[in-house]
Amino acid sequence: MKKPALILLIILALLACNRSIVGGEERVIRGTIQLDAIDEASGLAASRRSPDVLWTHNDSGDAARIFAIDTSGHALGVFYLRGTTARDWEDIASGPGPQPGLSYLYIADIGDNKARYEQVFIHRIIEPVPGSRSAPKVDTVAVATLTLTYPKGPRDAEALLVDPIARSFVIISKREKHVRVYTTALGFEPGEKRQLALLDSLPVTQITAGDISPSGNHVVIKNYTTIFSWQRTGRTLAGLFARQPDTLFYLPEPQGEALCIEMNGRGYYTLSEERSRIPARLYFYPKMFIK
Repeated sequence: MKKPALILLIILALLACNRSIVGGEERVIRGTIQLDAIDEASGLAASRRSPDVLWTHNDSGDAARIFAIDTSGHALGVFYLRGTTARDWEDIASGPGPQPGLSYLYIADIGDNKARYEQVFIHRIIEPVPGSRSAPKVDTVAVATLTLTYPKGPRDAEALLVDPIARSFVIISKREKHVRVYTTALGFEPGEKRQLALLDSLPVTQITAGDISPSGNHVVIKNYTTIFSWQRTGRTLAGLFARQPDTLFYLPEPQGEALCIEMNGRGYYTLSEERSRIPARLYFYPKMFIK
């Protein structure tokens, strides 16, 4: 083979890798979401039960359902939450729950663009077992719901984090110039009602997603342009957000509202809504989080 042809093949192979490298940092396009029903992805969680499985859901206006996808964007299943509705689902998180040894998913119905809803909700389900690419699973699952209020009236929020060390929820508001961080205990009885406690505030705005690593040692949140990161130093998150965060490599997406840390702490995924005929793509950023 002549050198020009070989060089062309090398260039084409590099382009086919779907990688973006900026200043030594890397983003990998893992795939386009292969399910038309996922058109307004607003949350993302890495499975704690099934390797290479991610969970997502749509924003407001969809049925009360979540989707299992693999780490290339292929559909593995659709699971409907029995007896509930999806007013404005904005995030999903993985974590522990009432039964030791089981993994749970928490879906946050916390969106409120006009700050008019007196109550918001967190739905808890035992993490289902998805199907496969060739046989996606469709099922209905039982739900336990926690009803929450804010201490000083309604807020719009899009980020739910589950802290596996302190065993608590963290909800971060979206629209203030200094967003507010709220918390409450992770354990609850079905139908329980509770008021959130104000934990802290942050001098950032438009927070759309967040996650805590499975080890509990790393906290990440994002807005439309930046991912902020903290390494944990104590058992609780009190005082964490007062520290200057690191920023992680991120290339903004069309309406990028979803973020999660990879199951083994080897990087983080982001996912956007579909916008202007641009399909929703699943992105992966390699990074080794210290355990």
